[in-house]
Amino acid sequence: MSKINHYDVLGVPRDCDQSLIDTVYKSMVKIFHPDVFKGDKAFAQEKLKVINEAYGVLGNVDRRKSYDAELKRSENSGATEEIYEDGNQNQQPFDDMYADEWKVVIGYFPEIDAMYTSLKKMNFNLALSFKVELISKKNYRDATLLSEKLKRNFLTEKFGSNSNLHLLVVSAIESGNRQFALDLNKDLRILGEDEQTAILNKLSKKYPKFCTVYYPKFGFQRLIGTQKWLQLTPGRYRTFTNQFFGITPSLTAYFIVPGFFGDKSYGYPSIDKLIEAGCLTADEVYSADKVS
Repeated sequence: MSKINHYDVLGVPRDCDQSLIDTVYKSMVKIFHPDVFKGDKAFAQEKLKVINEAYGVLGNVDRRKSYDAELKRSENSGATEEIYEDGNQNQQPFDDMYADEWKVVIGYFPEIDAMYTSLKKMNFNLALSFKVELISKKNYRDATLLSEKLKRNFLTEKFGSNSNLHLLVVSAIESGNRQFALDLNKDLRILGEDEQTAILNKLSKKYPKFCTVYYPKFGFQRLIGTQKWLQLTPGRYRTFTNQFFGITPSLTAYFIVPGFFGDKSYGYPSIDKLIEAGCLTADEVYSADKVS
């Protein structure tokens, strides 16, 4: 079975009807045909080769059924699909496709353009499929449902069934931390969903700023490892436990900055907040020694 998912190449959902596959294929041929492509001709030829290979399978009803069965067996084995991307891919051809029609559409339904942009951040081909289906079927009032369906299917196929993990991935993409999502996808594909906790813990060390801010938002704060605040770096920060009228003690962390006129302290209600502020990375907390 090909390493590249043919549905990803065309950017269509697995349960789409045959007519959408035909329409998207014709649209992509118009974009990447070497005679009309304005960019690198060699890239266009290679891209068109992959498109034709995908359509050769999905464009044939019987071959598509066999291919779907192969994908199902792959899913049952616990594999997570790799995200298909072209490193040299230019966004402009996708935006130019149906440019006149799209201008009219968003004139009446301006919110649809934001959906298209959001899908494009996730995957260019996914966004093209969204645009082509809306224009070909003229189902503009169903745009929200279509957009959510495309996103949900993409995230489930690439990252498994954990809805909180999906939200984390979307946040990574929207906040400019796309490489986090790509690394997560790769590690899940190799190790499997059963190792999700270990993978997220390791990635928290590679992407401390992103993970410190976003892990707590989606229930993954325990994987950051900030509970190890009992080991602190001398000269970097100190912690004080305060008790007020018998209430459970609360932790206050002070970040110590040495200066010419003496040390200056910045207070935070917790080590987590101190890390979120960028004073320390999670790795620095892990390797720290306790201040007496």
